[in-house]
Amino acid sequence: MALTLSVLPGAYWEEGAKWIFLLPYAFVTTLLTAAAGSNPRLLSVRPLAISISLVLLLWSISTDLATPGTFTPIEERAAGFSGNANYTALVATILCAAALDYERRRSLLIDLTFIALSLAIVLISLSRSGLLVFGALLTAYIVVRVRQRPLSPSELRSGLISIA
Repeated sequence: MALTLSVLPGAYWEEGAKWIFLLPYAFVTTLLTAAAGSNPRLLSVRPLAISISLVLLLWSISTDLATPGTFTPIEERAAGFSGNANYTALVATILCAAALDYERRRSLLIDLTFIALSLAIVLISLSRSGLLVFGALLTAYIVVRVRQRPLSPSELRSGLISIA
């Protein structure tokens, strides 16, 4: 959707050069998503690529928060490279969903890092819809992980204490 919208001439030329960032960002996002779907070599470097993407997105949105209007024409809400706060939150959530390990093949700490980076981006963007989508992702992730191996009473107790 962002790729289609960013190609329209009125989408960025009439409002200044800041919208030009949206075109390469959306193009690269679309191209990488299409290419990485079934390629085993690309799938092997997916966590690294996603972590770099999330860090860059967090940097751009933090820069936009500190200096409003750096990347986003709308100065009330930071959006970073994406150009739109809701799209930023959606991209961060999609990247997080692609990076998470649903089959418990790696450490939970890595997944928590992806979740923390994505949550920071969603919170900085002030996107209510992004927060709802991120909450749905987090709920689905927790349900899938717990269904694979039910928690023992001590794990459940320590998890509830941590949440509280």
